[in-house]
Amino acid sequence: MRKYTVYEIEKLTNGKISKYKLNQAIEKGELKAEFVPGDKHGRGIPKYFVFENDLNEYLKKLHNEKKKIFQFPEDDANKKTSQDMTKLVDHLIKEKEDIIQSKNSVIEELKLQIKQLETQNENFKPLIESIDKKNQDQENSKKELRDIALELSELSFFSLGKKKHLVKRIHSLL
Repeated sequence: MRKYTVYEIEKLTNGKISKYKLNQAIEKGELKAEFVPGDKHGRGIPKYFVFENDLNEYLKKLHNEKKKIFQFPEDDANKKTSQDMTKLVDHLIKEKEDIIQSKNSVIEELKLQIKQLETQNENFKPLIESIDKKNQDQENSKKELRDIALELSELSFFSLGKKKHLVKRIHSLL
């Protein structure tokens, strides 16, 4: 249920009912209104709020008593507010959908990049394994060369045939 200030009612009735008359009716109890607590009324802070149903009853009473026609444009105001709210909600929903769509496209792009990196990783895996194997082979060769060099240094002068055999092994390793 909508509630109005005295000022809004005066504007909606195009001045046919003044704020003064409305305040008098409220104080006499002819028009039901909710008092706004506080000591600084005016300048944007209303003194009373009048509910839509109570206002319609008061307008009917005035119409019957004074035989004046008061047309309160409640339908237009509610329709306009409803249309504005619908437009706002539609706009917010569209923005939300756009954000979701953009985030989804970013996610899809990142998934594609991840797949490409995984593919590249799979391509590099055999190369890394072969490099590791070559490094291991080189380590083994170095170890064997050290062993041969150590054995050569320990051999006496008279085992020339053995030295030639060891030197041939060294050449084969290089």
